[in-house]
Amino acid sequence: QLFGIYDYNQLNYKYNKFEKDSEIDLQDAHKEYFNLYEKILKKDFNKKQKFVVVTNGIDVGTLRSLKYWQNKGLPIEPLIYKVYRVGDVFLLDFNPYSGQKDKYDIAETRNHIVNTNVKYSPKAYLDMLNNNKASAYGISKHTMDSIQKHDRIFLYHNQVGICAVGRVTSEESKEIIKENEVYVDCAFRRKIDPIEEPKKALSAREIREELGVKFPFILPRFCISKEDADKIEKMFMQKS
Repeated sequence: QLFGIYDYNQLNYKYNKFEKDSEIDLQDAHKEYFNLYEKILKKDFNKKQKFVVVTNGIDVGTLRSLKYWQNKGLPIEPLIYKVYRVGDVFLLDFNPYSGQKDKYDIAETRNHIVNTNVKYSPKAYLDMLNNNKASAYGISKHTMDSIQKHDRIFLYHNQVGICAVGRVTSEESKEIIKENEVYVDCAFRRKIDPIEEPKKALSAREIREELGVKFPFILPRFCISKEDADKIEKMFMQKS
């Protein structure tokens, strides 16, 4: 975005400033790096730009947005990264993402952890538990829009832990404008009051110790893999 309007001379200046020890200019370096038979003409540099979005592949909303803009003709490409743990070693794997339906379905993990938003409203968690729903509020409310019917939902209460697990029953998210809230209806398999029964909740520490992953529980909503969701649900059901 910053350098989209640069011509060859401006780009070459940047290249030489970065590669101080280089004995060749950008045109020759480009030919060498991409193993081309011939150098591309200077006038052909920077004629087309492509957006590359780096994502972990489990943010359904991001992937849907990318697919939408691709269909509108925007030259945008997702680059998926995944982190694997092998013993004490972490491996980072990058793969291009085609956006084709079969791969898109794999990327949609459909397992969400929703924060009870105690900072926004101290009683929000009671509304969710009593009325069987998962909600987000204020500037973060539309993070719920990517959730679909039959998705699995976990409710997480700050400083306590997982306090509910179930499935989404509404066809799409709903909005209460007066409350500045977007929510989905849920059928909870198990739910506990995190304030009245904190010992029955599944803490972030317990999840981290069992799965070896530190999840961003502070976020209003985020996705996790089916494998991790299965483990968390089993742990919560056993503890609660």
